[in-house]
Amino acid sequence: MSPEVRSRIVTDRDARLDAIRREIDAFDAELLDLLNRRGRAVLEVASVKSREAEPRYYRPEREAALLRRLASMNEGPLPDAEVMRLFREIVSTCRTLEQRLVVGCTTVGEACAAAGHFGGAVEIHAAPDTPEAAAAVAASRYDYAVIEFSPAGAASPDIADLPRWGLALCGEWYARDGRRYVVIGHEPVPPTGDDWTSLVVSTRRAATIESWCGASGLRLRSTPIAGRASSSIVEVSMHADESRLMRLVAECGGVVLGAYPNAGADGRPV
Repeated sequence: MSPEVRSRIVTDRDARLDAIRREIDAFDAELLDLLNRRGRAVLEVASVKSREAEPRYYRPEREAALLRRLASMNEGPLPDAEVMRLFREIVSTCRTLEQRLVVGCTTVGEACAAAGHFGGAVEIHAAPDTPEAAAAVAASRYDYAVIEFSPAGAASPDIADLPRWGLALCGEWYARDGRRYVVIGHEPVPPTGDDWTSLVVSTRRAATIESWCGASGLRLRSTPIAGRASSSIVEVSMHADESRLMRLVAECGGVVLGAYPNAGADGRPV
């Protein structure tokens, strides 16, 4: 190839790259404008909510629905998981225009799970242990806390004790290594159409729920509670608002720990 031909190819390539980069710059400017327009809309929402007696700025059911909708709309080339990660951060950042959430954690893993679940725009506070984190949420010093569900292969007994704090499970998150974390807070989470309900039941009655789920075509997760051989945390793929589930819980003498959107193995709703 002659030097002249090689020079012309390089020049054409550089011109094409410059054109693409200018296009990307224009997209970035458009994205920035759209993000600020979204932020202004969020401020309007905050203004309306501020007139309520107890405004709720974090709505896990709405965020789950948003991420699921975006995944269903996504045509690539960005993978669904990356789209939802990006939008989780957008939502988290915009939420700070209404309220910056304070989340309690006791370990580095829990802090990472909190950032994954809520997005990075939260204030993470270190708690000495899970009961202290729960007490801080109950006293409204923290908005939420994130705790590891089964650090030793069995469910943490602190999760089973949430009702005595007046608290409930309201979310879940899976780390890349497969460890599962749960979010605890005050407010019940409305149905999203794909939810889990967590219950404390006697190990003897867990089989009744398992049989009912099998006959109803529902998924079930059952985990023994550490140090309490007679009790398990049973999770059913149905929201606690369903009357037929509540009738079964009453029959089995179970206690509802909370209902929350289903999350997949990478922490994102599926």
